[in-house]
Amino acid sequence: LLEACGVATARIALAQSAEEAVSAAQALGYPVALKIESPDILHKTEAQGVQLGLKDAAAVRAAFAAVMANAQRYQAAARIEGVVVQAMAGGDVELVIGLHNDAVFGVVVMVGLGGIHIEVLKDVAFRKAPVTAVAAGRMLDELKGRAILDGVRGRAAVNRAALERMISAVSVFGAAAGGRLRELDLNPVLAGSDGAVAVDWLMVLE
Repeated sequence: LLEACGVATARIALAQSAEEAVSAAQALGYPVALKIESPDILHKTEAQGVQLGLKDAAAVRAAFAAVMANAQRYQAAARIEGVVVQAMAGGDVELVIGLHNDAVFGVVVMVGLGGIHIEVLKDVAFRKAPVTAVAAGRMLDELKGRAILDGVRGRAAVNRAALERMISAVSVFGAAAGGRLRELDLNPVLAGSDGAVAVDWLMVLE
């Protein structure tokens, strides 16, 4: 759904065994990430269900065993559908793009800095969906840490145009979904000089 709406996402494959995970990693190209796939575990990092930067088959096999064991220890009754194998994505800045179906305003789009630290930094901007790319740019300008997008400590500036297009595309999707959508969380979105890509996403339907 996201890709069809113009939202770039990291390439993934679902694996239900360690050997399937290795085959998927070889097809995607190393390095890869492994993430537990369960409808009962919404926040994978809290369950220690994520392993990053895996560079070979041995690392993938070990990571598969680790995330499966961690998930079962975190929530013994959780339904485990396997492990998502994902190509590692580049990008210097972590952001969050989300949708929330508000009882008063309807579907609202949000963008913020921080990735997993979003709840601590609380550096976010909101608009009623949908928004244009121009309006998305104004949302980015409202962020307290917006200077990070321009490049710091020798890092290149992020491709703001690509990021603005992504925010707009997410907002259009939310407006079209309307009351069928409760929330959508793209976290993190990695932004860099060559574009922006979502590397994890959670959608909750009514």
